[in-house]
Amino acid sequence: MGELRRRHVYRAVGAYIISAWFVVQMADVVLPALFVPAWVVSLLVVLAILGLPVAGLLAWAYDITPEGVVRSGRLRAEASSGRASFSWTGRWIDYVIICGLLGILGWILMTSDSVTDSGRHDTPSIAVLPFSDLSPEQDSAYFSDGIAEAIMDSLAVVPTLQVTARTSSFAYRQAGTDVREVARLLGVDNLLEGSVRRVGNQVRISTRLVDGRSGHHLWSETYEARLDDIFAVQDSISRAVAEVLEVRLTGNGAIERPTRDQIAYDHYLRGRAFLREEPTSDSLAQAIEQFRLALGRDPAFGLAHAGLCTAHWEQYEDTFEVHHVERARATCERARLQNPMRAETQIALSRIHLGTGQFEKALAAMQSALRVDPDNSQAHVGMGLVKEQLGALDEAEAHFLQAIELDPAWWRNYSYLGGFYMETAGNFAAAAEQYEQAIRLEPDSALSHNNLGGALLYQGEFGRAAEAFHEAIKRQHEPSPTTYANAGTSYFLEGRLAEAEVMFRVATERTPTDFRPWAFLAAIVRLQGDREAEADRHDRKAVETARQRLEVNPADDDARAVLVQALARLGRVDEAAAERARLGPLEQLGHHAHRTMALAALALGDQAAARDHYNAAADAGAPMVLLSHDPRLSDLARDPNSRSE
Repeated sequence: MGELRRRHVYRAVGAYIISAWFVVQMADVVLPALFVPAWVVSLLVVLAILGLPVAGLLAWAYDITPEGVVRSGRLRAEASSGRASFSWTGRWIDYVIICGLLGILGWILMTSDSVTDSGRHDTPSIAVLPFSDLSPEQDSAYFSDGIAEAIMDSLAVVPTLQVTARTSSFAYRQAGTDVREVARLLGVDNLLEGSVRRVGNQVRISTRLVDGRSGHHLWSETYEARLDDIFAVQDSISRAVAEVLEVRLTGNGAIERPTRDQIAYDHYLRGRAFLREEPTSDSLAQAIEQFRLALGRDPAFGLAHAGLCTAHWEQYEDTFEVHHVERARATCERARLQNPMRAETQIALSRIHLGTGQFEKALAAMQSALRVDPDNSQAHVGMGLVKEQLGALDEAEAHFLQAIELDPAWWRNYSYLGGFYMETAGNFAAAAEQYEQAIRLEPDSALSHNNLGGALLYQGEFGRAAEAFHEAIKRQHEPSPTTYANAGTSYFLEGRLAEAEVMFRVATERTPTDFRPWAFLAAIVRLQGDREAEADRHDRKAVETARQRLEVNPADDDARAVLVQALARLGRVDEAAAERARLGPLEQLGHHAHRTMALAALALGDQAAARDHYNAAADAGAPMVLLSHDPRLSDLARDPNSRSE
């Protein structure tokens, strides 16, 4: 041992370990970025291990002096003869080596802990990235997505495998990010990526399974097939991935054939791609056309029925045209008859029940969806919306947060949570944070900019709110009437009535069946004076459209409050009183309904009731900055018995 120390073997071996570790780490980072084959890094590791005993032997046989490298025997002879020798290796070198070795040990322990904390080694995890479309016309992205999703769905049923949700995985479609960074961001061990080349009835699918920590390929394969055999190819890929990851597919593991008609399936994938865009009249119309083409070839295609149901309901939410509701109900009923146990069918049914005021039915449908697919983030969003309507706010928030945990890169999940914070919890700053996160994930989302404008409006930042609304309008191919109405509201609260009127006129032109902009437009026209006849025309439209809404959802208190307000302003006092009696319990009204009822009470000359509704609006979460800046409520704001900031 003493001779090993005298010959500095320990010191040389320690220095070698530090240097070799540094070289291997640098190679592991740099070489994959330069597209150097993965085996080169493995070779460097083997060479580093083989070099360790060589370094020890050389340290035993040789030493370094001011005169250069000499044999250790000569150095010992010089020392015994009494000649002074210079030792370049002071004690400080020992300390440096010890610190370096301790640093390596600490790094290994910390990375090991982080791996354990993130769930690695307990249960293997995987993200299926969107497959690239290499078709000559670059027109098959929807088809490539469908293949990746089918494989993901097959792997998702494996209880011993964690599969990241589709939308989070697909957030990296355009990114040129290193696969290890993608794996880190998604919190998974493995990534499945691939490409699809489709020419006529032939398809070529290349797939690669990548280790998310090293970037090394674990498995790759290329499949050539006809479109008629696509489900068999998807099944083969799923089985191969499961085998490499040493997990067992449940049941027979085969991917379920949703239809026997490949052309119908192709139409369904096209329709689903349109449905996942931000909803516009054009995208919804194209989705409906594709779903109908799919059902024309296979009337028993349950998924196409569910997609068509969702598209019709979104048309209603976009236009408030009542005939879309019956179409949505009819197609959802067909989907339910085809396969009631599909999560997609139950989610679509729940949306209709929720939108028509049947909250208990909506709850039952969403519970069914979560029993079928407990890790479906959209089912958790839907359950959050249902619980919010039922007043179970803690449970609602928990479901919104669970949706984000399951699908952290899907921007719309943050929008839903932001809506909960803004409309129900009254936490407008928290809502703005969620909308800003949605914008970071999807900068071109007009909906997110519109929502952010709403959160800023509720905080009294009218100028910034108007800017956000105009950002939304700029990003929309077909600007939403809601965005115009919101921009008009920001101008109205700033006292810019002429500009507010322009915005609300556009909103009524774009969606003439929505009761809300008609009522606001009538109020703005009245405030500008000498235009009572015109204001009455707008109020009559508010009455007509509010009643249409109440035919669909009799529990919509906002619509009924607008109806009472418009009837009161038209002098139809008895009708206003009758509708007022049909309102739900006052303690259950939201702040929008209370604020509107305060205006209705003023129109009816009932100052006390107006003050009660004004105070109730504040108690229900209406921002005082909105109440105090509304010129229609100025008398109530000055009332000493009214809530103040």
